Amino acid sequence: MQTDAMEIKRIHAPKQPAMQHIIFVLLSCLLVVASVLSLTAQNALAEQDEPNELIVIGVPELQWSDLDAQTTPTLFALAQNSALANMNAPFSNLKSRLHKDPNITFYYLSVDLSLEYYDEEVALLLNTINDNYPDTQPVVAVVSATAFSEKGADRAWAPTIINGPGFSGFTTSESTHRPGFLRGSDLFLLSEQLRNAALSEQPAHHYIGSTGFSDTSNGVGAPSNSSANSLEARIGVLEHKAITIAAVTDTKPLMGLFFLLAVFATFGLSILLLIIGHTEKKGSRDILVPLVRILWLVVLSYPPATFLMFLFVPNAPSGEVLMLICGLWTVAIALAALLVGRRTRWVNSLFFLLLLSITVIACGQIFGGPLYEPGYLTYDATDGSRYYGMGNEQGAIFFGAWFTFSGLLVNRFPKLASIRAFKRWGFVVGSLLLLFVACAPWLGASFGPLVWGVFGVVLMWLYFNGFRVRWWVVLLVLLFAAALALGVLYIDIEFNTLSHMRHYESSLDKGLSALIPRVLETSWNTSIVTIVEYMPLPAILFFLLVVAFLVVLRTFKPGTYRAFWGRNRAYGATYVVGLYIAFITFCLEDSGLFTPAVFLLYPLSGFVWLVCDMHSWHLRELAAEGSKPLTIRQLLHRAFVEETYHSELSPLKKSRSAEKKLDEADKVSNADRAGKADRVSKTDKASKAERASNANEVSKADRTGKADRARKTDRKT
Repeated sequence: MQTDAMEIKRIHAPKQPAMQHIIFVLLSCLLVVASVLSLTAQNALAEQDEPNELIVIGVPELQWSDLDAQTTPTLFALAQNSALANMNAPFSNLKSRLHKDPNITFYYLSVDLSLEYYDEEVALLLNTINDNYPDTQPVVAVVSATAFSEKGADRAWAPTIINGPGFSGFTTSESTHRPGFLRGSDLFLLSEQLRNAALSEQPAHHYIGSTGFSDTSNGVGAPSNSSANSLEARIGVLEHKAITIAAVTDTKPLMGLFFLLAVFATFGLSILLLIIGHTEKKGSRDILVPLVRILWLVVLSYPPATFLMFLFVPNAPSGEVLMLICGLWTVAIALAALLVGRRTRWVNSLFFLLLLSITVIACGQIFGGPLYEPGYLTYDATDGSRYYGMGNEQGAIFFGAWFTFSGLLVNRFPKLASIRAFKRWGFVVGSLLLLFVACAPWLGASFGPLVWGVFGVVLMWLYFNGFRVRWWVVLLVLLFAAALALGVLYIDIEFNTLSHMRHYESSLDKGLSALIPRVLETSWNTSIVTIVEYMPLPAILFFLLVVAFLVVLRTFKPGTYRAFWGRNRAYGATYVVGLYIAFITFCLEDSGLFTPAVFLLYPLSGFVWLVCDMHSWHLRELAAEGSKPLTIRQLLHRAFVEETYHSELSPLKKSRSAEKKLDEADKVSNADRAGKADRVSKTDKASKAERASNANEVSKADRTGKADRARKTDRKT
């Protein structure tokens, strides 16, 4: 047994030094690599005659959840005294551009290593920076390597820590107008800002800033009075935003499908009502009219709900939770509108939804764009096409609701003095305010709504005030709107260095002959891609058929629609302008058929609502005891007379007083009819008595004459 033990000991003894040697070699290699990187950083900083003011450090696989006082103490302490943000990733060629920029010092740490190693490397770099910048403190940006992914990678968020004088809280940028949200090019704006501040005695323009300030006099990365709880709170906000944006992006196609199905059902039943409405019997209209109204209330409640839903969002919501919140907001708004219509008049429920949509989008625009970076019915700021301001869909909702509201208001109360003032002055003032909110350069400079918005405002004003609009007037108004938009485009590019339209600068320098074709070509190419990739063929065909049907109803005025449009001239102007604008948005905007479809929701809703009102009057007449069915022409006349009577009343009076006056008018008319009937019956009786007396006299004369002739004959005989 002892011999065996000695043999085993001799066999295993050589292996222990070998393993220790391997471990020793690996540790030595790691120390050598760390020393080389440290010396490289020191040499790079020492060789600079004029040290750069911005130093960028790329850390692979860095996430907000990795910041921990035990695991990554250096990054944790750095983040406590820095401004934090999510950077939109990937950004095209960001890594190579940072390497080539002579005004930025860029370090990119090796991949596939532990977080502890990355933290140690950052500590070495920060110590080197403090040693080489004894008099000034540079700005250090630690960026997750997610931002340096190649083009075509999945979209993600790159945690970004910016440390330097005046940076704390959340990082802000003039390119995004959203605290805690950066794009890759903001690093170059920050470098330019620091360089201008160093070269000029005047304060440099702050493209990049932060929401708060803290003491950074202890050096780069030194902890200050900022607490860990404050850091955790800021990280929680950024993680919440990232999770919410991902949830909205994932569920956006499904919510779009649900909305599309709701629009299909509403349009289909509305067209059915417009077709079968020519019958003189009650039929299915007793069910169809209220059903169509409710569906329109739901469809028009969805746009404001997609913005208001972000007022109350739970922490780290899933996609299903966000869809449920959006649905609850839609139902709540629709029920509120239904209650308004039930308590007053049905048209007021439509007024409520139109004004709510205008108010929600105007407030969002004034405060920087949509209430959240992405949305179910707006642009996605994380895509990079636009970061703030009004998008195509928002513009369609904004002006579609305003034009429809104005048309219904003028159509509803045509003889009021206040409405006459609104047609001449109020509509223009309100439209100018809306155009300013939508298209001001410092609010995002939305150029599409500037063209078709101005076009619609001028045409509707001409229609409202009785001017005859010919084809050449329409063309002149369109050219005027286009010229105005080009002027604002020039001002925005000239004076706004961060304009989202700056990619047209080279074409603008060549003149209008180069600018206009490029704008149209870019819009059409993007629209075609959007239609082919995101719009199913049945939806395209359905939209085209609906538009053709609407054009036929207004242009050829089949059946009783000639009388209908004659009774609703004010809203007919809104209807025609809406068709014009739908065509212009299809030609100018880069969202395919989506923008014209969203815009047409509003004028079509007002048109169907007027038809529903007409049939409601007919149904009430049929429900009255002893009344006979009205013909369609009698129905139109009755609707017009009742609508005209109500339009003369003050809109501030309650509906009960109006109904009371209607009842009194009906009593007077019934009394008049009864008096006329009595007079007619008395006249008939008198005429009958007179005819009877005349007949008696004639018969007596005849008998007397016959008797005389008989006596004469007897005498002759």
